[in-house]
Amino acid sequence: MAGLDSLKGKEFKHSKPDTSKPETIKPKKSETPHRTMPDDQILVHYKGRLTSKYTPKSVQMQADSHMALKQISISENKPMREVVNEVIENYIKDMPDTQKKLILPQIRAIQNTMPEDNL
Repeated sequence: MAGLDSLKGKEFKHSKPDTSKPETIKPKKSETPHRTMPDDQILVHYKGRLTSKYTPKSVQMQADSHMALKQISISENKPMREVVNEVIENYIKDMPDTQKKLILPQIRAIQNTMPEDNL
């Protein structure tokens, strides 16, 4: 048989493909855009005690508002200052962007003067 027996013991070489593989081009990482309006917390809550320079002592409000604030803090088991911070933060988040852009630089300026070791 001349068919398969004649091929016995011969090595076959694979032919090279006519076209070569294109170079693999990795996409460049684009820079993340810097947004002017942050999505994170607006007010920074410090863990340690701050000096009197950074904690004004009083805010005057009507007695019924004070009682509402006190009852909210009791029911949520939080200090009154944390409840006030949450109310202010939610209020600022609900503002239009044009008003936020007027308020946030003032807040950031105060935050930059506060000590960083209490963060």
